[in-house]
Amino acid sequence: IGGVVNSYHCIGLAADIKVKDISLIELLEICENIDFNGIGFYEKKNFLHLDVRPTKRTRWRE
Repeated sequence: IGGVVNSYHCIGLAADIKVKDISLIELLEICENIDFNGIGFYEKKNFLHLDVRPTKRTRWRE
């Protein structure tokens, strides 16, 4: 796992995903209707970061 030391990935609270034959925008729209507290939109790398962090809802784009 690349990234920060205390990543939600390392404690099983996050995943980076992409889905074949579904655009990143479509996937984002689907995930917005699910209870993810963290959603990161990585357009250039073509994936979404999804997490269930215990804090408030957070969205970002890179």
